[in-house]
Amino acid sequence: MIDLCKRIDMKRMDFHSWVVDDPVNNLHGTTACQFIDKSSITMHTHDRFRKLYVNVFSCKDFDEDMVEAMTLEYFGGEVVGKHVLDRL
Repeated sequence: MIDLCKRIDMKRMDFHSWVVDDPVNNLHGTTACQFIDKSSITMHTHDRFRKLYVNVFSCKDFDEDMVEAMTLEYFGGEVVGKHVLDRL
């Protein structure tokens, strides 16, 4: 999160993360939330299925291709889906 915020020029605020371990529903992974000035970046992993979800929500413009490239750089794998919603 620190490196991502630097690369997309976002001011970091509070950071929170926790591990989800729910054997009843077969869920195990990590959730992280990096609050940025007036917005947030969230990440969720689903370890069993080797999936990662990243969401950058910001009023400030940023390079979504940089976010995708960094995700691949740090975690490997492939991009299965990408959705970009422009705020008006």
